[in-house]
Amino acid sequence: MSDSGSKQMRNLYTNPDRYMKTFQEFLRLSNEHQVMSEWITARITTFVPAAQNDKSFSILGIGSGSGEMDLNILTSLMKQHPKIHNCVIEPNHQQMDKYRSLVERHREILKNVNFDWNEQTMENYAHSSSKQTRFDLIHVIQMLYYVDDPEATILELYQNRLKVGGVLVIIHVSDDGGWDKLWQKFGKLLPQSDQCNYITGRAIQQILEKHKIRYENRQLPSYFNITDCFHGNQEIGNLLLDFITEVDNFVSEAPEDLQKEVLNYLLSEDCSCKEDDKIIFKNDLQVFIITRE
Repeated sequence: MSDSGSKQMRNLYTNPDRYMKTFQEFLRLSNEHQVMSEWITARITTFVPAAQNDKSFSILGIGSGSGEMDLNILTSLMKQHPKIHNCVIEPNHQQMDKYRSLVERHREILKNVNFDWNEQTMENYAHSSSKQTRFDLIHVIQMLYYVDDPEATILELYQNRLKVGGVLVIIHVSDDGGWDKLWQKFGKLLPQSDQCNYITGRAIQQILEKHKIRYENRQLPSYFNITDCFHGNQEIGNLLLDFITEVDNFVSEAPEDLQKEVLNYLLSEDCSCKEDDKIIFKNDLQVFIITRE
């Protein structure tokens, strides 16, 4: 493998505007949101606590982004729980604004949902809010990459924020997909960031088992069309490579030998498969369902 250093490369998270462009292309070219939405619609009412008289059902969303998954969760639960208190934790101002706009567009549907907006990180919320406030459902969807200490975060949510009988749902990238193998092979050659860590479902499973926390585990097959990285729209391909490597302008800034190694590995069966003329990255997800005992 190349011994190219990462000093000349900048982490993608140092350029928030470009990161959002890369993320939007990822969402457009993957079925990740569709897969998660279908699972939520089909399954979430089967394991959340039942309604208790006229009490409001309380939800805590960690890293809710622009709110699409939250909206799916809320609409799936409203028939079962007429009154819902929804606490939103999202540090990105742009994403929070999109979430608020989404709620306004669906105000009639969400008229019985009370929103508590918190534009802050999970760590700040943990330090600033009362531990007496506990929730029936906590969801952490594709977010544990962005906390300083995933183990401490999981324990904080399970032990201090979840009601007895409440459910913590974590959706995260699976170690069976391409991300884990890509990170293991190239992680040390790419610029690191304190805003994002390389963690897969395997690490979450180890944390839960270490603390003897019982859980259910589900696999959600997902794909990500990365064809433009190799042929097609070069501008989109460059954005996708930035998202995959977490390097700001990877094609311009990364050494040529590293670029070749990354591209060749993305074509390998470790990371992708071919469907007709398309190159499909393995974007599989894992769901952890954890009930507070």
